[in-house]
Amino acid sequence: MMKCYKGLVLDTIANALSWPVGMTIVGTSKKWPSGVVFPVKSVEKDYNSIFPIQKYDWADIDKRIKPLIDNVLRAVRQHCA
Repeated sequence: MMKCYKGLVLDTIANALSWPVGMTIVGTSKKWPSGVVFPVKSVEKDYNSIFPIQKYDWADIDKRIKPLIDNVLRAVRQHCA
């Protein structure tokens, strides 16, 4: 699922913002050069809504987002130097 999300959403947005807009795209690694994906831990039905409730593993998100934050800060420092 994460590979599909990366290809269909993350890469598409990165492509739309990099060349036409001129944004620098920062990822977490060579495997994930266009950002980061947070997998859904579970999905529950909310009978009072048309939308499901998605639950996330926040410890996992912390682990996944740290390299992105480090890379963004590094890119900002290089740009401002």
